[in-house]
Amino acid sequence: MAVVNVHNSDVNCCFLWSILAHLHPAQANRHRIQNYTRYASELNLDGLTFPLAIKDIPRFECQNPDIAIHCMAVDSIDNSFSIPHLSQARSQAAAHHHAFNPGQRTRPSKKHHYVYVKT
Repeated sequence: MAVVNVHNSDVNCCFLWSILAHLHPAQANRHRIQNYTRYASELNLDGLTFPLAIKDIPRFECQNPDIAIHCMAVDSIDNSFSIPHLSQARSQAAAHHHAFNPGQRTRPSKKHHYVYVKT
């Protein structure tokens, strides 16, 4: 397992870049946004606001039916994990994306961050 954190200047779009890192794996320098920018328009993001809230992941999945999102979060205090979202469409989806959302449980008022967990 590896974590791919796509470096970008707009931290609000980390969800988008983590999805594209999964869908279009780069051969080298997986953390570089240049590998994914040409694919940004292929996702249906209509009506979604970023940073994407966990409660909006099902809407993203409905708009992009070939993608299933499984989201884990880590508690920054005791390093325990939780699963704030497990896709209901996981059996039908062509692409399963595992997003990692550090600190969401213990810092809900702060921005969260998505990275791609490559299994």
